[in-house]
Amino acid sequence: MTFARSDTRNVLILWDIDHTLIETRGVGREAFAVAFEQVTGRPLERMPHITGRTEPDIYAAVAALHEIQDPPPFPTFAQALATAYSERQDELYERGRVMPDTVRRSFPSPSRARPIVTSSTATTRF
Repeated sequence: MTFARSDTRNVLILWDIDHTLIETRGVGREAFAVAFEQVTGRPLERMPHITGRTEPDIYAAVAALHEIQDPPPFPTFAQALATAYSERQDELYERGRVMPDTVRRSFPSPSRARPIVTSSTATTRF
């Protein structure tokens, strides 16, 4: 799903910080590989265990695995990763899966002229 500036509905952004909301079933690794090569100039050859880790931590660990002493700043990588995911929206929809314990809710649109963006973390592990 893409959002245009004229959208007037609420947007909820959930950060899946510990692999409890979705499984990307390979799409995430593909997006990471494209972004990593784009910003470092090196192909992705190895990945650390990622469950329970944040993206900045994963990026730093991958750079270390590839012996990159001074990788480009994380915000540069994050932008490339966001673009790579955006380009794979259809694949993520087809191949990914919502984790069984994920709570789904619909949020009613407000009667305002612009969208409300809410950012939140979520976990099913307590």
